[in-house]
Amino acid sequence: RSSDLHRDQDPSDDWPEAQMQAMARLMAEIRSRHAVPDTHVIFHYECAVPVGRKTDPKGFDRDRLLAMMKEARHL
Repeated sequence: RSSDLHRDQDPSDDWPEAQMQAMARLMAEIRSRHAVPDTHVIFHYECAVPVGRKTDPKGFDRDRLLAMMKEARHL
C-alpha cells in the first residue's frame, strides 16, 4: 500500500511554513494509523522510473519533515 500526497505549485516555489506544518500533521496521522516507519517515507524523485525522471520536491528538507511529524504525533 501507498499514499501519494501532491501539492499544486511551481516547482521552484518554497514551501510556506503553514503548508509544511499541515503536511507534517497529515502525514503523522496517516503514519500512526498504518505504522509506517521513517524509512518508508520517500520522495517522488526516489521512486520515479527511470531514475532521474523526476526531481521533486526540490528544496524539501526530509529531516525537517520527519522531525515535524514526530512533534505532531505528540500534540
